[in-house]
Amino acid sequence: MKSGITLIALLFAGLLVHGYARTASVSRGPHLGIVEAVFEEARPGVFTPRGSGARRSQAPAWVHVRFPQPLEDGRTTAVAAVPARFDLQAGDLIQMRFAEPVSAASDAPADDTVTALVASSRGRRMR
Repeated sequence: MKSGITLIALLFAGLLVHGYARTASVSRGPHLGIVEAVFEEARPGVFTPRGSGARRSQAPAWVHVRFPQPLEDGRTTAVAAVPARFDLQAGDLIQMRFAEPVSAASDAPADDTVTALVASSRGRRMR
């Protein structure tokens, strides 16, 4: 069990690093994707998977998203921040936007963000 969580944490960290290698072309519009996993940031830089029946905490949430078709830059997955108003789970269809590429003058990188829950895997349709 511990090795599985460690493997997921390492995969998530790799995806975060990969997520910062973005191009301007994917930043222009919203993209639809399917949530594969939901993570909570237990401490800065420490992410733990949120179980399917887990009680929602106040910790910042992140999702691993898979796109049905590759984006313009060839990417098929992404990691996005989840605003507090969304209660997402694996299988949900979401809309997300990529942050604009970071300039050298910026203090911190902006996050890729979930912007809408299009369809819930729980069977109800959202907008």
